[in-house]
Amino acid sequence: MRIIRIDSEGETIRLIETNESDEGVYAALSHCWGPPGVHPVRTTGDTISKYKDATPISELTAVFQDAIWLCKQLHVYDIWIDSLCIIQDDSHDWVTESSKMAQYYSNARFTIAVERSWDSNTHFLRDAEDRWQPLTYSTTDHNGHPVRYTIREHYSHEAYLEGLSNYFKRGKEILLSRGWGLQEAFLSTRLIHFTPSDVMLECRRTRGYFDAYHRHDSPGQTIRERLTRLETWPAWLLSEPVPPAIVLSRQESIHKIWTALINEYTLRTLSFQEDKLPAFGGIASYFTQYFSGRYLAGIWEGQIHVGLCWKVVDTGQTAVRSLALEEPTVPSWSWACLPVGVGVEGRETPIADNFNQNSQVIIHQAECQLSSPNAPFGRVSGGYILLEAPLYKVQIGCVSLSPKHPDWIQHTITWDSDAELSFEPTITFRHDTLLAVQDGKVTKATSGRQLEYLTDVSSFQGTAWVVLLVGLKNDVEGLVLGQVGNGPVYQRLGHVRMSVAHKEMKAPSRALIRIV
Repeated sequence: MRIIRIDSEGETIRLIETNESDEGVYAALSHCWGPPGVHPVRTTGDTISKYKDATPISELTAVFQDAIWLCKQLHVYDIWIDSLCIIQDDSHDWVTESSKMAQYYSNARFTIAVERSWDSNTHFLRDAEDRWQPLTYSTTDHNGHPVRYTIREHYSHEAYLEGLSNYFKRGKEILLSRGWGLQEAFLSTRLIHFTPSDVMLECRRTRGYFDAYHRHDSPGQTIRERLTRLETWPAWLLSEPVPPAIVLSRQESIHKIWTALINEYTLRTLSFQEDKLPAFGGIASYFTQYFSGRYLAGIWEGQIHVGLCWKVVDTGQTAVRSLALEEPTVPSWSWACLPVGVGVEGRETPIADNFNQNSQVIIHQAECQLSSPNAPFGRVSGGYILLEAPLYKVQIGCVSLSPKHPDWIQHTITWDSDAELSFEPTITFRHDTLLAVQDGKVTKATSGRQLEYLTDVSSFQGTAWVVLLVGLKNDVEGLVLGQVGNGPVYQRLGHVRMSVAHKEMKAPSRALIRIV
């Protein structure tokens, strides 16, 4: 482990290497790098020898200077900073060290979360902007007595996430909207948040504010607090067999927390698409204690049927406007294949009714090719799922939802008559990206040239296939698939949900297919 050693008496720092067994008390920094022109100082193959010597703190960027000053005030003289402790132009070192972030952040005495600075050159130890300063007013009460009261606006990340784009114009640039920042906060045992308006202290159980009058108005507990409650079982449960109902309830709650983390993470931004899995890898490694089987590009093998039933977030708009990636390395069945910023909802209920024997999906094989054996939760270079199930043939059409907005569309599914449904089901289809038709079959659109049908949406007609994965009461859920070539190879196009009991459907012949 590399660490930045702060000179307690002088004004210099050094990059040192320690054995993991020798790790002492240290802090960690969570911050925004900013755009390329204002990136922080970094350790590279050319600069590592420089930083191993005494380096003046004044040569560092503003955020690093502030973090080091704060550590000295708290008598902590080691700090882990990603851009300085990872050799940034060494791909092997980057993969190895980034895969250890769960360890680095969880073992830190505290993490400094810089949510006030949108790049490394902006000091966070500064007065808040005028917008967040308290204002004092004088008036009289109903008896005519003079009254003074003070009001103050507090930054609300919840308000920003709810789509109030004018609420805080720099909201997309700060740490709370950065993909890497989620796991850095989740894994830390203690955080000192420097928000646009406040300073907040947070541990795994509670939060505290320097402003005594600040009432935190976010709904309920944070995700981290919810998980901590589940991890801290009552003492009587440790000495007696745990009732099955409690075990099941706990498993369901942990699964909901996992899906909530995916949902929040996928709405955040990343500078590089290839970081989609690494920036979530620390969280995934933490959850190995709760889920069985291998980790397959964002999905747990032990819950693969339910894990595959993710869907794109309904943002209240009427279209998915993202093109698919031209050369994806993540398999289409993983939520991590989507472009950065496309939010995903996981299925919250992990337990579903079994299909009848003829309709059951049998997973024969599931594989992911890791880009590095040193990073089991990191990048992948492909993957597939080999499954056996009834394969329903469907027709995909398209309708316009607004004459003023050509790209506000909705794709429709027409079920093949061979399914022999006893009544017309209600079908909800959420496509993952924009779609196209090629040789009569529906596929993902990777280029604007494939979207000519937007001028006449009735011209969109193509064949796709559906495999149903889980059933719950009178609802069934599954995947809409597009055929790749002419063989039994398919890619995911989206998620489908039907309000019809699977027992009322005549399943077609079972097929052995590979989803890539």
